[in-house]
Amino acid sequence: MSTRARERIYGLDLLRAIAMFLGILLHSAMAFTSVDIPYWPVRDPSPSVFADLLIVSIKGFRMQLFFFLAGFFGAMVYERRGLNLFLRNRMLRIGIPLAFSILIIQPILQALWIKGRTSSLVPSGIFLSPDGALLDHFISGHFLNCLSLMHFWFLYYLLALYGVVALFHVFTPGLSEFLLVRLRGVLARPYAVGVLAVFTAPLLWPMKYWGMIDMPNDFFINPMILVYYLCFFLGGWTTWGDRGLLTVLSHGFPTKMLFGLFVFLPLSIACMLYGLHSSQNLALARVVHLVSCLSSAFYSWLMVIGLIGAILALPLGNSGVIRYLSDSAYWCYLWHLPLILALQELLLLTSVAGLPSFLLVVSVSTATLVATYQLLVRNTLIGTILNGKRQGILTSKRRSKGNGIRRHRDLALPAS
Repeated sequence: MSTRARERIYGLDLLRAIAMFLGILLHSAMAFTSVDIPYWPVRDPSPSVFADLLIVSIKGFRMQLFFFLAGFFGAMVYERRGLNLFLRNRMLRIGIPLAFSILIIQPILQALWIKGRTSSLVPSGIFLSPDGALLDHFISGHFLNCLSLMHFWFLYYLLALYGVVALFHVFTPGLSEFLLVRLRGVLARPYAVGVLAVFTAPLLWPMKYWGMIDMPNDFFINPMILVYYLCFFLGGWTTWGDRGLLTVLSHGFPTKMLFGLFVFLPLSIACMLYGLHSSQNLALARVVHLVSCLSSAFYSWLMVIGLIGAILALPLGNSGVIRYLSDSAYWCYLWHLPLILALQELLLLTSVAGLPSFLLVVSVSTATLVATYQLLVRNTLIGTILNGKRQGILTSKRRSKGNGIRRHRDLALPAS
């Protein structure tokens, strides 16, 4: 394969950073929904239906995009380092932060949940503290029973996918190569989005809400959810090293995104609402449920591929800004949820509500996360674990001058 095809596409680093920061918007909006979210501990006194629309539209493609990019960058690390170093790198960059997050950050989230609304439930359905006694919750050890994945489920499932890929490469290398070649052939076709959507749609059928993939919270891996995200992961894995395939796949990206946003997203929302208030007509309900799964699958793939096409169309190189955003995004991903909850609970004590409150939470949390990354993480051991050893752009250029390839460290974010 050509040298150019193996160059890192720095725009994809920026895209996964953007996907992470969309998580700040997503979780900041949860306190403002018109429909009460049972497990969210904060309710703003000025809810808005626009918060519901923002959440549904982001959730419909964000994690799917993350897994696609995780496959892309995972294939890059695997090819450059080999299986053993690949697995070691993944455990260092993902396994250690995951363990830290569950043992340290998750109990902090429990405390914020209790302070926010003692009757609220964590996503797994466990009462955090029936009597609201925060101190007793931790002294009694009850918090250990409430340890769960929460938003760290992405890292957990990502490790599982890396394990699946490694097992296939070790025990069935011929089958793995055959499947990747066939998938590459499908991705190169004009009807690729349709095939991918039709294949992933049935995996949405058993989910709690029509057309919306469940958020796993238990340590027991849900095979349907794993296979669903495996589809996006393998899509990214297959396209690594072949920019031409990415270009073909994302051809006509403006049309793809427009169809996703203005055709399949509204259709998916309409079907979802019907599912929440369905009548006794079982036959009609099944048809609408099927349409919901298909429209949601089409929306996810159109947005993932469309966003990749949009970023490929930009003349982006190995800039310091992109690298900084990509590096800081991992830290922001780990810590954004407790910070958002704390800010939302503080604002409940003030007269600030509605849109001003939402904008304040988003801006203050983002600024705080980036500032703490710069001051406490970037040049420390934590930064090395999250993102690898830092290497300047000029040094990187000098090292790669001989072969014309500009490389820098394998950025980790959870998506790499």
